[in-house]
Amino acid sequence: MSILDSNPFEIMERCLWAAIEVQPELSALVRPANRIKYHTLGSTQQGDSPEKDSTTAADLPQLTIIPAGGTINQPGTGVSSSSISIVQRFTFALATDEPRTSLSVRRINAVKWALMLALLRMHTTEPIPGANIIRSVTPQGYQDEEGVDPVPGWTCVLSVSVVAVISKQEAGIQ
Repeated sequence: MSILDSNPFEIMERCLWAAIEVQPELSALVRPANRIKYHTLGSTQQGDSPEKDSTTAADLPQLTIIPAGGTINQPGTGVSSSSISIVQRFTFALATDEPRTSLSVRRINAVKWALMLALLRMHTTEPIPGANIIRSVTPQGYQDEEGVDPVPGWTCVLSVSVVAVISKQEAGIQ
């Protein structure tokens, strides 16, 4: 697969989903139908949005990955005269039907730990098309306080940083 066949941001997001979906701890906590994948826009039966119009208890918790900024050609990330580097931050966000109290935080913490395990095990999973551009995936932190959610109704369970290095020649850059 050429880098021109897919953009590196989509490759990074697909790699994150692939890494976490093979982990039994996460599968036990978040059903496949409750994983909201924005990189599959246009390929869902619901049209342009993978979100459901209304949710029931069976639809929760929901998990999604939200792009959260990044840098290009940051020194020390693999940039060279023949390559470019992209550091993309992503936020794993969780929606539940529970208020955030000391009792309901158990579900959030269980998902947070399952995500961390999945990312730490990431290099033992099957190869993902285009994944050869990924140099590292590093958990960065999380926000547990209410009011600092990435999107209203969603809790930041974990933030990660993904470093990708792309050959300028393969990208068609002279």
